[in-house]
Amino acid sequence: MKINVAEDFSMVPGGRYRADGPWSGEQFLEEVLVPAFQKLARTELLEIDFDGVFGCAPCWISEVFYGLGLRFPEDEVAGRIVIVGENKALFLEDVRESLREGLAARSAGDCIPTGDRGNERKLDSDRNVQDPGGLRTEG
Repeated sequence: MKINVAEDFSMVPGGRYRADGPWSGEQFLEEVLVPAFQKLARTELLEIDFDGVFGCAPCWISEVFYGLGLRFPEDEVAGRIVIVGENKALFLEDVRESLREGLAARSAGDCIPTGDRGNERKLDSDRNVQDPGGLRTEG
């Protein structure tokens, strides 16, 4: 399965939260990424293509991939996300770090995706976080 961010969502992704305006990371996560991930067969990969995107704020990437790590266990996420596109290098490290932190938070029970941000506990910044097991890049 493939998601092209520019074609399936926006060429200019917005801020972190819906309250920040249109095309937020929160909107992409809830309306595009989570439903797509839920439809994947157990062995299927999800390609996320950033071609055509005119920039992407780190807060948008953080909301999307940290949120994905919170919602799905590591054994379901590891090695199944493929970042593609000519400009993937611009986003790859932020994607990898955000996903790693979200998976660690879920694993440690530090943050539960309740939808009530005021009740979420923050991940300790000094926690040793492991790589999520093969975030892939192609293209």
